[in-house]
Amino acid sequence: MNDKKIDKKTLEFLSELKDNNYREWFQANKSRYEEARDNVLAFSERLRERISAFDPEVSLGYPIKKVMFRIYRDTRFSRDKSPYKRHIGVNINDNGILKSPFAGYYLSIEPGECLIASGCYAPEKRELGLLRDAFDLDWELFEEEVLGNKEFASLIGGLSHEERMLKRVPMGYPKDSPAAEYLKLTSFYGYALMSDKIVMSDSALDEAEKLCRAMLPLKKFINRALSYSEDE
Repeated sequence: MNDKKIDKKTLEFLSELKDNNYREWFQANKSRYEEARDNVLAFSERLRERISAFDPEVSLGYPIKKVMFRIYRDTRFSRDKSPYKRHIGVNINDNGILKSPFAGYYLSIEPGECLIASGCYAPEKRELGLLRDAFDLDWELFEEEVLGNKEFASLIGGLSHEERMLKRVPMGYPKDSPAAEYLKLTSFYGYALMSDKIVMSDSALDEAEKLCRAMLPLKKFINRALSYSEDE
């Protein structure tokens, strides 16, 4: 199993799954899924080793399969009843908890949509408050440490505004806050796409590592905010 790049067969399987998203097809092609899954796991393991070299908070002590998301969709509350996701996702983080509220490095493999991300997606009420407080009170620090970081600025650019945003600054925060547009966010993450050509090339690990390294200032800011305790 190639652990230095994503195999062409992995993207081919996911591309066909998109057009054949039903149980009978998946069961007939389950061995192809398992091969694709193992390819992404092997690549993620190598990437985690590289990440840990510049971010020692990322533990090497848990099996990488613990932080791979299931390909099966929860369709109970969705109009889309497709049983399978179109991507394979891995949340490389500090503690090996798949759905940890803390930021890690998220790898998603999907034809035409491969990406690296970091941050906090759809946080719970407490975490949402902590993050908004951090942006409001420490905006200058965020500007300096994150937006002012050359690698983050050039490769990531800022936080995503693709998820649902509030129309107004939430109650309890100044409407003229310099962080106003960030206070309206309901998810706090940045991401960068990688082309299919890149992820299938011999430079795939180098590119993924470069993007993760650029995400480090954001990861630190998010996790510092989420670690705040009123007892401190």
